[in-house]
Amino acid sequence: MTDAAARIERPTGVMRLLWSNRARILGSTAALGLAAFLAGTLVPPSHRATIRISAASGASAVWDEAMLQGVLATEAAQTRPERSGVLAVWIHLIDQSSALRPDVGAERSPDGTVVVWAEDHDADDARRRAWSLANQLTDRLGPVQATAIVPAPARSASTVQALDDSISKAQGALSAAEARLAEAQRGSAQLNAGSRSTLDADRRAADSARRDLQDLDRFARNLGNAAPSDAPAGIRTSEEWLGWRDAVARREAAALQVADLSRTLLDGHPRMATVRLRLADLDEETSAARSRLAAALERRIATQRREVGRLERRVSEGEAASGEQASAQARVTGAQADAEAARQTLAALEEARRVAGQAEEGPQPSVSAVPSMPAVSTALSETEYRPNIWPIVAGSAAFGFLGSSLYAVLGAMRRRSEVATPERVATARTRDCVEPTAREAVEPRVSSRAFDITPADELIGGILASEISRVVIVPIGTDERPAAVEIVRRLALRGKQGALVDLSERQLAARAMGVERDALGISDMIAGDATFAEIARRDFATKAEAFGAGRTTVGEAAFFAMERRNVLEFIERNYDVVLIFSAGLPHDTLKTLLTPDAALVVAVEAEDDDAIAAGVGRLREAGLTDMILADGRQLAS
Repeated sequence: MTDAAARIERPTGVMRLLWSNRARILGSTAALGLAAFLAGTLVPPSHRATIRISAASGASAVWDEAMLQGVLATEAAQTRPERSGVLAVWIHLIDQSSALRPDVGAERSPDGTVVVWAEDHDADDARRRAWSLANQLTDRLGPVQATAIVPAPARSASTVQALDDSISKAQGALSAAEARLAEAQRGSAQLNAGSRSTLDADRRAADSARRDLQDLDRFARNLGNAAPSDAPAGIRTSEEWLGWRDAVARREAAALQVADLSRTLLDGHPRMATVRLRLADLDEETSAARSRLAAALERRIATQRREVGRLERRVSEGEAASGEQASAQARVTGAQADAEAARQTLAALEEARRVAGQAEEGPQPSVSAVPSMPAVSTALSETEYRPNIWPIVAGSAAFGFLGSSLYAVLGAMRRRSEVATPERVATARTRDCVEPTAREAVEPRVSSRAFDITPADELIGGILASEISRVVIVPIGTDERPAAVEIVRRLALRGKQGALVDLSERQLAARAMGVERDALGISDMIAGDATFAEIARRDFATKAEAFGAGRTTVGEAAFFAMERRNVLEFIERNYDVVLIFSAGLPHDTLKTLLTPDAALVVAVEAEDDDAIAAGVGRLREAGLTDMILADGRQLAS
C-alpha cells in the first residue's frame, strides 16, 4: 500500500474528530444539563425551624456540649414522604448528594442562649421536631437556689437593726431589678407591637400582588386569542376593557349575520357586500380596541410590578426585625429571673426579721437556699431553602459530554472498519497481473489489466473516513468532462463542504461547475484585483464551491508560486476538503501543490494500458511515486 493510500486510511486525530462533531457533543451536553436542571426544580423545598432558648445564667449553665449532643442523639431522622416514579428517584439522589449535612443541630452562644434547629421537607414536621428539642432542653433544667441570709433571733436591738439594713438593701435590689424588667418589657413591646401580624399581612399582600401580576401578564401575552371572559377581575371595570368587550360582541354579531345570509344569498349580492363591509369595519374597530386595551395592560402591569417590589421590601424588613425581637425577648427573660430572685431574697429577710422580733435568743445566723424554677424564654423563626442541585447538573452535563464524545469516536472507528478496509480503499500500487477470468470480464467494474484503478465511490469513501483535506488530481490524456467534477459533487452530496480549484489552462472543470469564461480567479486574488468572496462560485446542483485560475498574469514566478500556496492554504482552512485540478501543469509546479498530508490522484478514464503506463512513468521520472489511480465516473460494483 502506498503512502497516499495510507494517509487516506490513517485515523483522524481525536481533537479534530471531536471538533467535527462539536454540534452533537454540545447539544447532548446542554440537553442533559438542562434536563437535570428542570428535574431539580421538581424537588420540593426543605424547611428549617429555629428556636432560640434563653434562661438565667445560673440555670442555663447545665446546657453544656454533652447535654446538647445527648438531646440531638435522641431525635429521630427527618420524614421521608412516600413518592413513586421518577420524582422519588430524583429526590433520593438529591438527598444522597447532601447526606453529610445534619438535619438537626444545637449551638450555645457565649451569653448562655441556646439555638436549636431542625430541617424537614414538611414545615409542620420541622416545627414539631424543633419544639421537641427545645422541650427536652427546658425539661432538663432543675430548680435554682435563691440564697438568703437568715439571721438568728438576736437578744439585742443590734441584730434586728442588721436585719433591717439587709431588708433595705434587698428592697433596693428588687426596685432596680423591676426597673430593668420594665425597661426591657417596653423595648420588647415596641418591637412586638403588631410586628408579627404586620409581617403576616405583608406576606399575604405580597402573595396576592404577585398572583394579580401573573394573571395580568398571562392575559396580556394571550390577548390576541383571548375572549373578554378571560380577563382578570381587576381590569373588567376599566374603560378600555369595556370598549374591547363591546367591539368583540358587535363583531361576533356581524359574523353570525354574514354566516346566516351566506346560506341564502350569493357573495355578489348587494346585501352580502354591505354586510361584509360592515364586518371589515368591525374588525378594524376591534383591533383598535384591542390595541388600547394592550396599552392599558402595560401600564397596569408596570404599576403592579412596582407594588410587588414595595411589598417584598416590606417583608424583607419585617423578617430582619424578627432577629431584634428575639434579642429583646432574651433581655426580658433575664430581667424577670433577676427580679424573681430579688423578691425571694426579700421575702426570706422579712421572715427572718419577724422571727427575730419574737424570739429572745436563737442559733447563729444561717444561710438558707430557697428553690425556684427558672424562667425560660423561647423564640421561633422559620426559613425555606432548596437543596443544591448544581453538582447533579454538572454531573449530568459531564455525562452527556463524555457519552457523546465516546459515541463520536466509536462511530468513526466503525465507519473506518466498514469503509476504509484494504479491500475497499484503492491502493496506488502497480503490480504484475494475471489474465482476468470470464466472470471478471463481464462484471460492471472495468479495471485495467496492468493497474488497479479505484472507482469513485471507493475513493470518496476513503476520503470521508480519513477526513483528508487536500486532493491533487492529475488526468492522463484529454478529459472533456474532468473526473474532479464528479468527485467534488459526490463529496458535497454526502455532507462534505468541498471546493474545486481548477489550475488547468483549458478550465474545463471550472466551466462544468458554472464558472464563467474570463471570470475572476486565483491569480486575480494574488494580484490584489479580487477578494475571496468574488472568486468563489457555487455549483447550482450540489452547493459545492469552485475557483478558477483567473485572468491576471503575474510576472514573477517565485512570487506567484508562494502566493498561490498561501491562497490554497487559506481555501483549505475554509472547507472540509479541497480538490485541485492540475491538468497540463509542469511537474515542478505539481510538486509545490502537494503538502505532506495531501493525496495525489491520477485520473484515468478510457485510456488503454499503454497510455496509463506512459503517464505514470512520466510522473515517476519527475519524482512523484506516491499516487492513486482512480476513475472519476466509474461506479463501484
